[in-house]
Amino acid sequence: MYRTGDVARWNGDGALLFLGRADDQVKIRGLRIEPSGPYHLLGWSFGATVAHAMAVRLQDEGEEVALLALLDGYPRPTKSDDDSEEAPDGFAALLRSLGYDPDDPRGVGELKAMLGEATDAMAEVFAHNRTLMNAHLPGSYRGDAVFFGATLDKPENWPYEDAWRPFVTGEVEHHRLAFAHGALTQPEPIALIAAVLAEKLGGQ
Repeated sequence: MYRTGDVARWNGDGALLFLGRADDQVKIRGLRIEPSGPYHLLGWSFGATVAHAMAVRLQDEGEEVALLALLDGYPRPTKSDDDSEEAPDGFAALLRSLGYDPDDPRGVGELKAMLGEATDAMAEVFAHNRTLMNAHLPGSYRGDAVFFGATLDKPENWPYEDAWRPFVTGEVEHHRLAFAHGALTQPEPIALIAAVLAEKLGGQ
């Protein structure tokens, strides 16, 4: 298509069929995402591991990563109350990770109100993410990172930002937030996180 970079053709019925892109540009919900940096990456929980892996991959491909923010996620599975010799209740573990009491039906009710039928698949996704974590071998990110750790549901010897130091060549700036892991994306902690990131990004 003219000037867009989209590759398409007309079919026999006169409909336009989208075949892909002539470059590496992608779309998310119709919005075009440029194929080059600098990139600013942020991930919470399992998403922190994903953000770090993306940053390593982008650097390996010659791209610039200007910010890597890790929100109470870790490069390896960490010991938690859900770990035992018996297989944990996946949905209960998921609810705890999101800040809900598994014995309180209001948690499930809130999730179903937000996500509908997708709620039923969340335990399977959560378990699959744990499997990916167990198999994941983190690479080395060349640069600085900023880490936000939730403290209310952690033991005294929790590794926090130290867990990332072997996988980040630069400094790991750390911020401790007096919230539980599952509450870290609520308005109050998000405002604190946003203030730190806004200062780091400046006029970017």
